[in-house]
Amino acid sequence: MGIFGRWLARIGNVGGTARAVALGWNTIRLKNPNLKPIEIAELYIKIRYAATGEVQLSEKVLAEIKEEHVSPFDLAWKIFSVENDLLGETDGVSVDLEQYVDWQIVMKEELKKAGL
Repeated sequence: MGIFGRWLARIGNVGGTARAVALGWNTIRLKNPNLKPIEIAELYIKIRYAATGEVQLSEKVLAEIKEEHVSPFDLAWKIFSVENDLLGETDGVSVDLEQYVDWQIVMKEELKKAGL
Protein backbone atom coordinates (compact mmCIF):
# COMPACT_ATOMS: atom_id res chain seq x y z
CA MET A 1 0.00 0.00 0.00
CA GLY A 2 2.84 2.35 0.76
CA ILE A 3 3.09 5.75 2.38
CA PHE A 4 0.61 7.44 0.05
CA GLY A 5 -1.97 4.69 0.53
CA ARG A 6 -1.69 4.90 4.31
CA TRP A 7 -1.98 8.68 4.15
CA LEU A 8 -5.18 8.38 2.10
CA ALA A 9 -6.56 5.81 4.54
CA ARG A 10 -5.68 8.06 7.47
CA ILE A 11 -7.43 11.15 6.13
CA GLY A 12 -10.28 9.14 4.64
CA ASN A 13 -12.81 6.63 5.88
CA VAL A 14 -10.39 4.40 7.80
CA GLY A 15 -8.94 7.18 9.95
CA GLY A 16 -12.27 8.98 10.15
CA THR A 17 -14.00 5.93 11.56
CA ALA A 18 -11.25 5.47 14.15
CA ARG A 19 -11.36 9.15 15.17
CA ALA A 20 -15.15 9.10 15.46
CA VAL A 21 -15.07 5.97 17.62
CA ALA A 22 -12.29 7.46 19.77
CA LEU A 23 -14.25 10.65 20.36
CA GLY A 24 -17.44 8.75 21.13
CA TRP A 25 -15.71 6.19 23.35
CA ASN A 26 -13.90 8.87 25.36
CA THR A 27 -17.05 10.99 25.72
CA ILE A 28 -19.22 8.08 26.84
CA ARG A 29 -16.54 6.82 29.24
CA LEU A 30 -16.12 10.31 30.72
CA LYS A 31 -19.87 10.73 31.30
CA ASN A 32 -20.43 7.12 32.42
CA PRO A 33 -17.23 5.92 34.12
CA ASN A 34 -18.81 2.73 35.46
CA LEU A 35 -19.84 1.30 32.09
CA LYS A 36 -18.17 -1.86 30.87
CA PRO A 37 -16.49 -1.76 27.44
CA ILE A 38 -19.36 -3.73 25.84
CA GLU A 39 -21.85 -1.22 27.25
CA ILE A 40 -19.82 1.70 25.87
CA ALA A 41 -19.74 -0.01 22.46
CA GLU A 42 -23.48 -0.70 22.47
CA LEU A 43 -24.29 2.87 23.49
CA TYR A 44 -21.97 4.28 20.83
CA ILE A 45 -23.62 2.14 18.15
CA LYS A 46 -27.06 3.22 19.30
CA ILE A 47 -26.07 6.89 19.12
CA ARG A 48 -24.19 6.60 15.82
CA TYR A 49 -26.97 4.90 13.92
CA ALA A 50 -29.85 6.80 15.54
CA ALA A 51 -28.37 9.89 13.91
CA THR A 52 -28.36 8.28 10.45
CA GLY A 53 -31.44 6.08 10.78
CA GLU A 54 -29.52 3.09 9.45
CA VAL A 55 -31.01 0.46 11.72
CA GLN A 56 -29.82 -2.40 9.52
CA LEU A 57 -26.18 -1.32 10.00
CA SER A 58 -26.71 -0.97 13.74
CA GLU A 59 -27.99 -4.53 13.94
CA LYS A 60 -25.08 -5.88 11.86
CA VAL A 61 -22.45 -4.14 14.01
CA LEU A 62 -24.16 -5.22 17.24
CA ALA A 63 -24.18 -8.82 15.99
CA GLU A 64 -20.41 -8.59 15.49
CA ILE A 65 -19.50 -7.23 18.95
CA LYS A 66 -20.85 -9.81 21.35
CA GLU A 67 -17.57 -9.85 23.27
CA GLU A 68 -17.52 -8.73 26.90
CA HIS A 69 -14.12 -7.09 26.54
CA VAL A 70 -14.59 -5.29 23.24
CA SER A 71 -11.93 -2.64 22.62
CA PRO A 72 -12.20 0.67 20.77
CA PHE A 73 -10.23 -0.93 17.93
CA ASP A 74 -12.65 -3.87 17.76
CA LEU A 75 -15.56 -1.46 17.57
CA ALA A 76 -13.95 0.78 14.95
CA TRP A 77 -12.94 -2.18 12.78
CA LYS A 78 -16.40 -3.79 12.98
CA ILE A 79 -18.08 -0.50 12.06
CA PHE A 80 -15.69 0.08 9.18
CA SER A 81 -16.11 -3.49 7.94
CA VAL A 82 -19.91 -3.43 8.10
CA GLU A 83 -20.33 0.05 6.63
CA ASN A 84 -18.01 -0.77 3.74
CA ASP A 85 -19.29 -4.31 3.26
CA LEU A 86 -15.78 -5.74 3.42
CA LEU A 87 -16.34 -9.28 2.32
CA GLY A 88 -13.19 -9.40 0.23
CA GLU A 89 -14.26 -6.62 -2.11
CA THR A 90 -15.14 -2.93 -1.96
CA ASP A 91 -16.93 -1.37 -4.90
CA GLY A 92 -15.84 -4.22 -7.15
CA VAL A 93 -12.13 -3.75 -6.31
CA SER A 94 -10.40 -6.67 -4.67
CA VAL A 95 -8.91 -5.91 -1.27
CA ASP A 96 -5.84 -7.92 -0.30
CA LEU A 97 -4.55 -8.89 3.11
CA GLU A 98 -1.84 -6.21 3.00
CA GLN A 99 -4.49 -3.50 2.67
CA TYR A 100 -6.39 -4.88 5.66
CA VAL A 101 -3.21 -4.88 7.72
CA ASP A 102 -2.37 -1.31 6.66
CA TRP A 103 -5.89 -0.13 7.46
CA GLN A 104 -5.73 -1.77 10.88
CA ILE A 105 -2.37 -0.11 11.56
CA VAL A 106 -3.85 3.27 10.63
CA MET A 107 -6.85 2.68 12.91
CA LYS A 108 -4.66 1.65 15.82
CA GLU A 109 -2.45 4.72 15.35
CA GLU A 110 -5.46 7.06 15.26
CA LEU A 111 -6.93 5.47 18.40
CA LYS A 112 -3.57 5.73 20.14
CA LYS A 113 -3.39 9.45 19.30
CA ALA A 114 -6.75 9.80 21.06
CA GLY A 115 -5.42 8.07 24.17
CA LEU A 116 -7.05 4.69 23.59
